[in-house]
Amino acid sequence: MNKCQRFLRVAASLVIKPCHTTQDIAALPQPTVFLIRHSDLKGPLNAFVSLKIPVRIWVLDIFFHFPDCFYQFRDYTFSTRHGKHPRRFAPRAAFAAAIVAPLIRSIDSIPVHRGKRDILETFRETNETLKRGKSVVIAVDTDYSNTADPIKEIYTGFFHLEKAYFRDTDRHLAFTPLRFAPKNRRMTFSEPLYFTGEKPFFLEKKELAAAIIEFLNQP
Repeated sequence: MNKCQRFLRVAASLVIKPCHTTQDIAALPQPTVFLIRHSDLKGPLNAFVSLKIPVRIWVLDIFFHFPDCFYQFRDYTFSTRHGKHPRRFAPRAAFAAAIVAPLIRSIDSIPVHRGKRDILETFRETNETLKRGKSVVIAVDTDYSNTADPIKEIYTGFFHLEKAYFRDTDRHLAFTPLRFAPKNRRMTFSEPLYFTGEKPFFLEKKELAAAIIEFLNQP
């Protein structure tokens, strides 16, 4: 983690109180893929200020550049999502985009590209990050605005990171569900989950997905 990232983490922690854990996070395998709830952006923010080990966070590529970020905030986040007209939120969206886009780039996030071809670049960059021993953070729930109700479904495409990592290292990749309790500022992670290669990939993927949902839905 460079000086800029450390400064941003300290600055962010003045506004977002970090979560703490009594578990030995240093005992986790390095690298690991931390799997969290999005919780309307609270999950990634909690991960950024709370994890004391170097991580890179998956973030949609539209948040890396001001124009795309502006339109996302104006046309959806501040308006359509709440049944409001986009135009009235242009100043607010411009202010938010001016802060968010450079911040996302500064903390060395990994852009998540949309589209089958473009997503390959996300996986390539992530695999290279993991092979260097650096962990990543991925918000897995499909309903990003859900902050309280139990998770019913998660994305599973990220599991394909296992294939590339195993191909290049001959080691199985650790997937570690991580949850945050905002009220008591507690951070809890599960035992790392692994593919074994002893069953078809799609069956193990289904089993791991069920275990992740169960853990993230715990209080």
